[in-house]
Amino acid sequence: MYIEIFCGPGRTVEQKQLLYQTLVEKMESATSLSKQNIFILLNEVPLENWSFGDGKAQMI
Repeated sequence: MYIEIFCGPGRTVEQKQLLYQTLVEKMESATSLSKQNIFILLNEVPLENWSFGDGKAQMI
C-alpha cells in the first residue's frame, strides 16, 4: 500500500518518524497488511503553493 500525505513544512524528523511508525502500526492492526508492505510519502508543500478554493492563497 502506498500512502501519500501532503502537508505544510515545519515538522521535525522525530515527528515524522513517529507519524510513520504510528500509521503502519495502526494499519497493520486494522487490516491484513504487514508493516513491510506499507510505503509512506510525506510531501511537504510550501505554504505559498496551497489554495483552498476561491482562487486565493489562504496560507500566505
